[in-house]
Amino acid sequence: MIFWLGLPLLSVLLGDVWRVLSPWRAIADATVWAIERTGRVAGPVLDSPWRYGRYPAAVALFAFVALELAHPRPAYPRTLGVAIALYSYWALAGMAVFGRDSWTKGGEGFAVAFSLLSRIAPFAVRDGAIVVRWPFTGLAGAERVPGTLVFVAVLLGSTSFDGFSRSTTWQNLLGDVRANVADESQWVVDLATTFVSVVGLGTVDFAPNLAIVSPETVWYVQVAALVVGHVAGLAIAHDRAVSLFEKRRDALRSQYPMLGLMVLYTVGGLWVLSQG
Repeated sequence: MIFWLGLPLLSVLLGDVWRVLSPWRAIADATVWAIERTGRVAGPVLDSPWRYGRYPAAVALFAFVALELAHPRPAYPRTLGVAIALYSYWALAGMAVFGRDSWTKGGEGFAVAFSLLSRIAPFAVRDGAIVVRWPFTGLAGAERVPGTLVFVAVLLGSTSFDGFSRSTTWQNLLGDVRANVADESQWVVDLATTFVSVVGLGTVDFAPNLAIVSPETVWYVQVAALVVGHVAGLAIAHDRAVSLFEKRRDALRSQYPMLGLMVLYTVGGLWVLSQG
């Protein structure tokens, strides 16, 4: 989806653009404006502090990536229509019950994802003004919110599975499963193949040029982005540890699990790329 590919990039480059582009936030603001125009006070149903962390957002994000990665036709108009309707209900009902700000910070999956990614950007909003900062420095000031680890695990896990699902290993596994299931219907495939071969459809000699960017170039860019991103992540984690621990030895020891995880994640990512 262009939405899921373009907005993360914009968030990393420009900041939290989803605050401006979110249709659900706009609907909530318009509803509040309309209610207040009648002289009434607009407020959430539950006027209590938010105490659910980012767990609801993790659930929403998991539902989205499950649709994208597991549904046989995620881009089918009817599928998209139902998904948008359900998510709109989730977003708007949550804002109505808990309040716009509370729900966008902990319940609206896209808002939380793009907000976290925007911490990488060189731009931020402070006290209503746009400020310029060094890239990645916003990650060091991230507050501790319950459910963040679960949310990030869903985000990273879905990205990893998305890459693995495109590998030859996964495709071969799916092919074997489908072959075992569809043995009895093979005659339908043979009949369809024969029909297409006879009809032709006038596209036999058409060969589109898919080599505008060579596979080698794409592979090198992917490898460079993966390695640089992981090294940057380790550097930021180390900087965060130094600011949290009084002793440098404690800060260094706290990074051993992170180092091991990132090594495994890097090796796994390179393996997935090699299988593409």
